[in-house]
Formats: sequence, C-alpha cells, structure tokens
Amino acid sequence: GTFAMGGGTIAGNRSVNGGGVLVYTGALFEMAGGSITGNFADDEGDIFNNRVGGGVCVIGGEFVLWNGTISGNEAIGGGGVFAKEDDGHVRASFVMKNGLIGGNKAKLAGGTGGNGGGVDVYQADFTMEKGTVSGNTAEHVAGGIRISSEAVFTMLDGVIGDNHAHITAGGIYLSENAKFVMENGLIGGNTVDTTYGNGVYLWADAATVFRMSGDARVAMTDEVYLRTDWSAVTLGGGFTADPVNIARLKLDPSILTAGHTVLKEETAGLIAMYRHRFPLLNTTTLTVGDDGTLQ
Repeated sequence: GTFAMGGGTIAGNRSVNGGGVLVYTGALFEMAGGSITGNFADDEGDIFNNRVGGGVCVIGGEFVLWNGTISGNEAIGGGGVFAKEDDGHVRASFVMKNGLIGGNKAKLAGGTGGNGGGVDVYQADFTMEKGTVSGNTAEHVAGGIRISSEAVFTMLDGVIGDNHAHITAGGIYLSENAKFVMENGLIGGNTVDTTYGNGVYLWADAATVFRMSGDARVAMTDEVYLRTDWSAVTLGGGFTADPVNIARLKLDPSILTAGHTVLKEETAGLIAMYRHRFPLLNTTTLTVGDDGTLQ
C-alpha cells in the first residue's frame, strides 16, 4: 500500500520499531510536508531486532521524503531514520529529495546501541538528492549517519553538518562492505568528543568504498579518519570547483607508515591531479604520492 503525507504532524508515539512510522516490505510512504517529531523507539526488545528508527523505520519498504521534517525523535539505533532489508533479503529504500532530518538522538541502553543519531542504514539503500542532516547526536557512534553491512548511501547534494557523537564519527561512520558515494554536497561542522573523526570515520574492509567526485567537499573543520589497512578515499572523477582542499585526511597511528594507500582512482591520472588537495592532518614528514601511497 501507499501512504501520502502532505502536511500535519506525527508526534508523541512510542514503539519497539519505528516510533513514529514503520514501513514494511511492499509499502511506500511519501512525505511532501509536515513533521514526524518527538517519537520514541525504545520499548522492550533486543537491539538487533527492536528499538530502532525513532522517527521512521523502513524494513524492506520504501520511503520518499520530498519535503518536511523528521526531528526530535529518539531510538537505540537510528534516532531519526533506520533502514534495513527484511528477513527475505528485500532491501529497504529511503530517498531524500529535500527536507530536514535534524535534532534526533541515538542513545545507549544497557551498554548497547547509541549508533546513528540522524540515520542508520543497514543492508539498505539511501539516496540523498538534496536537504540537510544536521543537529543529530549519538551517545556512541555516528552523530549524523551510520552506514554498514553492505548498505549504499548516495549523496547527490545537500549538507551533512553540525552533528555530534560521543565516541566515534561526528558526521558519518562507514564500515562492513558499505559504500558512500558523494558526487556533490558538503560534510562540515560535525564534532566528536574523542579524536576519532569529526567528519567521516572509515572503518574499512576490502569491499568498503568512500568515493568522492564533482563538487563533493569535507570542510576543513572536519576530516576523514582512515582507521584500517583498507581505508582510503576513492576519486571517482574530476572535481568541478577549484578549492584549496577537498578533504583533510587523518590516519590512525597503526597505519601512519610509508607505503600505505590513502587515495585510489577510477580513472588514471586523478590522484596526480588532485592529491595536493587532500592534506594529511597528523604528519609533517609524509606526503601523498602520485600513486596514492604515503611517501
């Protein structure tokens, strides 16, 4: 079925999954205005199946945010939005055309959760065409957005900014074969209480991808924290503007050695053209060579 929301408010509700809205396999929720606010996903249940998606939870279904606000919601995982595949491996889809996902919170409960203050994407697809994800908080990981377990997040434009995490990744946390494709837009003004990634924290394995091109930027107030041997930024094409820097790179001390790859390219010559716009934050002796390795 399809539900179309053109205005009004969904507020003050509480559930184990999707405090405000739950969209399951075969269903479509389209939001063109109004607000989903002040809802809670925190009733009894284990963290792997319940207490996720304070505002919206999408399991195998589809949600399109044309406009409107998802704000002030709380959950153990995905304070504003949580998206995952269903038990039959039908992937959830969330498309953000515009609007705001802001002021949501992912909180710890019994030492678990606290991940994805604004958005938590798990084995699902999230496309951000425009809009803002801001002012969200996480008591553990990913103040703005957590992307994990083969999830794909595509950012075509918009702002991910002014989010905060207590432990890791003020803006974005990327791990477990997940992919973040950033063609335009800005990541900036995010903060974390530790040293682990104001902007982006890349806990990568061999199949994890953080790809930038076009007018994509990570503000100089933030940085991309490279945590593992596979952590690197992939250059997916040319950059349309001509700023001094595209993103600052901060390497975990365990990989801050000559020969480690920090930049990859999809077309030959991109690294040589743009490497000087990816300054290294925590070393004055190493530089990025034309092959993308530390030298």
